[in-house]
Amino acid sequence: MVEIILRKDIQDYEARPLFGFTYRQVATGAAIAITAAGMGLAISSFTEINTMWLMLIMTVCAAIGLVGLGRIHDLKFEQWFAIWKADRDWPKVALFAAPTLSPHGDRAAAKAKGGKKPKKETRAEKAAAMEADAEAEA
Repeated sequence: MVEIILRKDIQDYEARPLFGFTYRQVATGAAIAITAAGMGLAISSFTEINTMWLMLIMTVCAAIGLVGLGRIHDLKFEQWFAIWKADRDWPKVALFAAPTLSPHGDRAAAKAKGGKKPKKETRAEKAAAMEADAEAEA
């Protein structure tokens, strides 16, 4: 098989088809503009726009910009948010087990049987099982 190795700078290339902006940047800019205009019109319809309302509009638009354009440790929003959510869903109490050399499946099976260790298959039993599988497929 032929293996092609690409340098990291080529792998990280993003096309910029819209006047030097990516689709994500254009969509984020449009979302910010629509939100600012909508909030401005909504607020001006029932009260006078003052500094407090402008600060609210700027804060909301900054949050949209962070979600759309922000990177944390060079990860896009959907990547670092998934990591943050998975980390948050972990249990709050750490559970530690005594270190053993047996695989987890063996310990879980033993625990399910009431503490007895599962019997290991012998080579003859494994060979018989493989022959039975081969006959079943044929």
